[in-house]
Amino acid sequence: MKEYYAQTSGCEAKTISFLGVESYDLILYLARILSNLEKRILVIDVSERGALSDGLYDSGEGLVDITEPGILTHQGIDFIPRMEEWIYRGDFYNQYLYHTNCDYDYILVDYGFHIGHTAIEKSSLVIMVSDMQKHNIQCLLPVMEQLDLPKELVIKDVVPCKIKPKDLLPDKIREIKNVIHYLDIDINDIANKIQMQHTRLITVKKCSKKMKDLLCGVVSRIEKDRTKKEIVEAISVTWRGK
Repeated sequence: MKEYYAQTSGCEAKTISFLGVESYDLILYLARILSNLEKRILVIDVSERGALSDGLYDSGEGLVDITEPGILTHQGIDFIPRMEEWIYRGDFYNQYLYHTNCDYDYILVDYGFHIGHTAIEKSSLVIMVSDMQKHNIQCLLPVMEQLDLPKELVIKDVVPCKIKPKDLLPDKIREIKNVIHYLDIDINDIANKIQMQHTRLITVKKCSKKMKDLLCGVVSRIEKDRTKKEIVEAISVTWRGK
């Protein structure tokens, strides 16, 4: 039986918030890489669909009878699964979403399309994720334009067609350098996402070069004291499924 427990007091954590379409693979990759850099990680799912929770815990296995929110550990990562009846009731989630006085170095939060959540303002970095579908990227563009926080935009599942990914963005966003990333659709990246949800094993085996470059770049920007060699090694360990 796995046990829930609560963290209290400690150091100041950095919060990385994820907005948009399914970003659970990026969140889990970053969580494992940062964990392999000996960082204490908490992952929180407050999205609409709970795809991130499906990659960490299978409620159908009956391992834990969840009657109240708590923190579960999986592969060295602490996480709070999505619980509809508790997310908007406040105290438990909010002590992590709004405050940084806890025993973690990083808190990674999946907000999905809850782009108006006030806790996002507490973020150290906001990563917005969209595919090329117009309705998804249009939901995120106002946040990209107005949010006065460090932020990055990832457009994934880019496919060859008459519409180019850059055409989806207004000039004032497109001209921002080192903030926008394009990920071509890749069968290995998709396979990894599916396998993570069904097996709950976080691995970057055979993932695309663009995915690895994106992960390496994000970690480099938030872990400025780390050498590229240390980051690449952490990614390599994650690649081996550890």
